[in-house]
Amino acid sequence: MQYYGAFYRSALYPLLSRINSYLVRWIRKKHKRLRGMKKAMKCWHGVTSG
Repeated sequence: MQYYGAFYRSALYPLLSRINSYLVRWIRKKHKRLRGMKKAMKCWHGVTSG
């Protein structure tokens, strides 16, 4: 993101959002307690915020 974002930042956002949606789907399938979308998104924001 740091390297390519300097040149094609607008092209990276659709790709990164697609990757994020795949990872959220994986979280929801792997952990049964996170099947709900709100719980999965809260977990995802906790992971990505640091």
